[in-house]
Amino acid sequence: MREHPLTHSPVLHQVRQNTDTAQPAVSFARETKYGDPFTTQLRASGAVWKRLPGTAPVQIAFPEVDWMLLRSDHGWAALQYEILMRSHVDVPEDMEVRIDSEQVVEYAIIPSNDPEPMVRWYVGDIYGFGSTPTGRHLSEEGPSNFARSVHLKKGRHALLVRGLYEIRMFGDPKDQPPKIKIDFKLWPRKQQSGLVLEPGVDMFPDILQGQYAGDVFAVGVRLPPNVEPVTIDIESEHAKAALPRYQLLPGQTRAIPLRFTFHKADKNFSVKLTTRPISIEDPDEVAEAHETLEWKPQLDSLYDLTADNWLQSGKPLRITFGTSGSGDTNVARAVILPPPDFPKIEKLQPVLLCLHGAGVDIEAEGWIKEIPRVNGMFAVLATGRNEWGEDWHGGAVTEVWAARKAADQILHRSVGMQHNHETVLLGHSNGGQGVWHVGQRNPDLVRGIVALSGYTTINNYVPFTEQRSNHFADPALMGILQSSLTPYNNEIYVSNLASVPMVVVHGAEDDNVPAHHSRTYVETLRDWGKKAADVTYVEVPRKGHVWDGILTHPTIMHFIKNLPEKKDGAIRILELAVPGRLARLDVNMKHWRQDPKPEELQMYGMNIKRIAVGEGAQALVLEPCTGMTRSASRSGSGPFQPWVASPANTGKPRRYGPMIRLLDSDGPMLLVIPIETGRGDDLQKQRHLREVAIRYAHDVRVYQRQDVEILYDIQALRAVIDGSMQRYGSVIVFGRPDENRYAKWMLRQKRIPEGRNIWEPGTGIITLHPHPVEPGLACLVAGNDDLGLEVTARLLPLRTGVMVPDWVVASKRCEWQGYGGLDGAGFWSADWKWSEAMSWMDR
Repeated sequence: MREHPLTHSPVLHQVRQNTDTAQPAVSFARETKYGDPFTTQLRASGAVWKRLPGTAPVQIAFPEVDWMLLRSDHGWAALQYEILMRSHVDVPEDMEVRIDSEQVVEYAIIPSNDPEPMVRWYVGDIYGFGSTPTGRHLSEEGPSNFARSVHLKKGRHALLVRGLYEIRMFGDPKDQPPKIKIDFKLWPRKQQSGLVLEPGVDMFPDILQGQYAGDVFAVGVRLPPNVEPVTIDIESEHAKAALPRYQLLPGQTRAIPLRFTFHKADKNFSVKLTTRPISIEDPDEVAEAHETLEWKPQLDSLYDLTADNWLQSGKPLRITFGTSGSGDTNVARAVILPPPDFPKIEKLQPVLLCLHGAGVDIEAEGWIKEIPRVNGMFAVLATGRNEWGEDWHGGAVTEVWAARKAADQILHRSVGMQHNHETVLLGHSNGGQGVWHVGQRNPDLVRGIVALSGYTTINNYVPFTEQRSNHFADPALMGILQSSLTPYNNEIYVSNLASVPMVVVHGAEDDNVPAHHSRTYVETLRDWGKKAADVTYVEVPRKGHVWDGILTHPTIMHFIKNLPEKKDGAIRILELAVPGRLARLDVNMKHWRQDPKPEELQMYGMNIKRIAVGEGAQALVLEPCTGMTRSASRSGSGPFQPWVASPANTGKPRRYGPMIRLLDSDGPMLLVIPIETGRGDDLQKQRHLREVAIRYAHDVRVYQRQDVEILYDIQALRAVIDGSMQRYGSVIVFGRPDENRYAKWMLRQKRIPEGRNIWEPGTGIITLHPHPVEPGLACLVAGNDDLGLEVTARLLPLRTGVMVPDWVVASKRCEWQGYGGLDGAGFWSADWKWSEAMSWMDR
């Protein structure tokens, strides 16, 4: 089911065949009768029609399907299915509508008075973020903080809604039919003319010892649809530096980051936001001030404790921090729990860095009360971007270590404690999988790991065997696509933990994440030669996925209180010879045990271009590294060639795909759209590109809590010239070179290959590209026409488990063939050239 961004529905394809229409979604949505049954592999007599009430929420189940028979030979994969719902909504006048779409995959709103509409699919809130504490903060009634803002014209609109049953989200239904719950609500709002403050989106820390527990705040703002774009100037006497000018487009919501120098809490603190409309024909033409708003954070509900009172109380302390080191940043939150032995703290222990399970808020009482409390040990509860933690991959890993660093700084400043810089990772369920992933990538930063009830990989949890794509796609193509999930296949990287002490705990009767996942981890670790003394596996009889006291099992408490000494030394793979393939470094240390001062370190690499040798180790032909990291590269083609020092001007390591790595953005994400100066069809295309960008900006905020700025192409080009492009992390450019000046400039640099042209209607491309000024990533999204743009933009990253490598050429056949509708896909080479080994084209 993780392929759903690639396919609208096989039902719509059958509509196309039956009616010979170019817009099957329109025909299906406007039909008023049940219609003919559609072929489905779930039931011999075809699809089942149901009439549902028009009030939300609704629950849908299909007892007519023999689910027990299906699962008897296909397991959980057979229980995952999708539904397509249709309805209509009558809009009495042109208006703004806020839309909450919990547990919806996607939806489309189709005007009934438009004879040939282009169907726009909006991404739904499949995880139900709108009903979480974050989604409902200061928004108990009415639209959630994650509601989408759209402008609807007067009249009747057909409505299509796609839902799905996914085991990872909704669990095993046991002997009951799997039930889908859809909560789709439209909230009409009177059109507002300017910027709106959204206090539920604000983010600020608690107060400790009269100081804010963090120097980064976030201001929630929303610009209603169908108004002019605006710039925002922010004034505050407490600003760390001159704050940059921010920009919002109609329908966009942002959590604008504010970094300050002050720490002393002032409950009268406020900032002024001055807005100015900008011209979409000439964005440099900024009008006079339109309005000034005053933002004052609601601090009354925050803790205001002395350090001693907090340490004695044991209460959670909310901190805020930036996920990038300086300048513009995404604002995140974490919780610090103090140790229980104040005021007799004799020795600070390593910090316990805790990763939550799926759907868990870090401030939830049930999560906090389970955290082990150990004398001298502070606990940091990381968010990982959202309640699902991005499966603790990518940007979530960056945020984990940013939370760890911020906790050190805040405790030193407000409590006066010099922190222990060592870390113990602890996680449960999705967080249990997360500590494997985080630890494998940073074994040198970890003193020990406690993994509870964690799964191995997404596609091991619920297999991809029932993907519709398997019926149509070349296995060679599927192999390349599956390689895009290699960074998240934890089993492959367990050898990195061979020297890290671990405790692995699992309930013997866990029916959510079966215990064989943890057994697989431990078996693989021992296959790599990990000593039994370094990993302890405990399978608890008669326990399921979670139980009271799960995190304080006696084995866990003994492990945390008696941590073995940390082993020094680390070697990191910096760059790959062939991106998309696995790299390994085999280090022979036998002679080190025999000779305390060996002259050389034997290393054998597979698919490695550059490595970094950390403290306490030395590479062949390299001088010993003392307190710093050296880069090294392999000369020659054979595995036994010597390692030589890289030139001093090698620069920072190249950033790699797959596509989802765009989400690990070092600063606000930048979306670049063409200026709207065209006429007729050209103007409609420019507006369509703007609409696609605004949709994606909303989706990234909901799924990743990622701040996004949207600039017009001439603004982005000027940012390259004046140096302000460095404010941004990942850059995504919408439109072909003949549509977007920035895309034209970017491709003229010849940093990725060109030469193959595909002109078919309904076709588009999405590709990674080197960042224009930083060692990060950029991306180009373009279509031959409106349909090609819609098909391709659906592949922009949001959720884990979607197989998109560095580049993809997608066609309208994806509507029913899934990945089989791709015309090409692959990875770029190490120097951003064509990679014959890791590319596939159908022509």
